[in-house]
Amino acid sequence: MSKCKLIFIGNSPSSGSTMLADLFDSIPRFACGHETRIFSCTPLIVDFQNAKMKVAYRFAYRFERPWDFRNTIGLAYINKSNYGMSQEDCIELIKNSDSFEQFAEAFSDNYLEFRKDNRHVWVEKTPENIYNASLFLDKFPNSYFIQIIRNPLYVFNSLVTHRNPIPSQYMAVATWYIDAAIGYSLKDHARYICIRYEDVVQRPFELISELVS
Repeated sequence: MSKCKLIFIGNSPSSGSTMLADLFDSIPRFACGHETRIFSCTPLIVDFQNAKMKVAYRFAYRFERPWDFRNTIGLAYINKSNYGMSQEDCIELIKNSDSFEQFAEAFSDNYLEFRKDNRHVWVEKTPENIYNASLFLDKFPNSYFIQIIRNPLYVFNSLVTHRNPIPSQYMAVATWYIDAAIGYSLKDHARYICIRYEDVVQRPFELISELVS
C-alpha cells in the first residue's frame, strides 16, 4: 500500500467534477489538472505488470491503431503543457515502476514538481474513476475518494443532448444508476465522501472550505 496522499474524484458525467477540480486547484496546497484517463483503467491497477508490458510494446512498435489503446489508458490526454511530461515520459514512468502505487506516486511527484508553487496534494479528476473507487481506497490508505451526485434527470438530459451523445437512452439511465450504486456501496467507508451537485454550484466556496478543513 502507498503512503502517497491523493484525492480522487469520480462520478457520472455532467455532475460538476470540473468545477470541483477548479475549486481544489484554487487552493495553494492542492494541484488538479486535466482529466488523465490513466487511473480509470482497471487493468493497469489490478494487473500492473502485464498491463505495462502491453503499454510499452504497443507504444514502441506503433501498431496500426495504437491511438485506440493509448486512449484507453489516457495517454492522449498527457502532454507537456498539461502535466509537464510527454506521452513518452509517461510511458517511461510506467515501464520503470514495479507497481501501480509506485507509478501513481511518481506521476504525482512529477506533476507537483511541474506546478512549482509548493503544492503537495494531487487531486485526480476523471469521471470514470468511480469504477475503481474501492481499489483506490485500498491501495492508497492516506487518500480520499470524492463522488458528486446530481439529479439523474439532469444527468440524463445532458448525456442525450451532448455534442457526442450517449448511444441510447437506456445507457444514459444505466450510467447514472451504476455510478450511484458504486458510491452507495462505499457510503460507510471513512475515506469516501459524497457531495451534492447543488452544493458545488450554489455554495462552492463554503463547500471547498469544508472539504479541506
